[in-house]
Parts: sequence; C-alpha cells; structure tokens
Amino acid sequence: MERPRCPFYSFHWPSRGSNLFYSGGGECGLDLSHHGPCRMALERRPVDFDRCDLGRGLAHMLEAGRHHIRFHSPGLPSDGMPLEAWRDQVMRRF
Repeated sequence: MERPRCPFYSFHWPSRGSNLFYSGGGECGLDLSHHGPCRMALERRPVDFDRCDLGRGLAHMLEAGRHHIRFHSPGLPSDGMPLEAWRDQVMRRF
C-alpha cells in the first residue's frame, strides 16, 4: 500500500515534545487534543496534507518549530528525520 500524502498520517505527537512517533493505523499527528484518526480518511477523501484544514490551521506553529520537529519510525534514521526532509519525501509526486 502506498503511503498517504501526509507527513503526519499514522504518527503520534506526545505533549511537550517535538518528536513524533509512528503509531500505525490512521492516527493524525496534528490532532494534538484527542490523538484521533485522520479526518480526511474518516470522510473517505484522499489523504493529502496540501488539502488538510487542520494542517493549514497549524501552519504557523509548524513553521516556527520546523527545525526542531522530528519523525521517528521504522526505516527512518535512528535519531529521526527532520520535518522538512520527511515532508519532502512523503509529499513527492511521481
């Protein structure tokens, strides 16, 4: 299965941290309050960060923290991958 076009899909963002951890499933890493599933997936729409209302609403926060936010998942470097590099890899179009 191809990964959805969202760097936060299937990641959990613990409070008071800048590291996101792979959770599997469809958790939305940007749902900081409830850690619920991706809204786009629930609505049976293609998951795409470029079209995500939640992502647009948090754009300033993500921009401010872009040098500190790291993603941790099997297959990524042991010290995680920075937001910009992970976003570029996930959002790449072929």
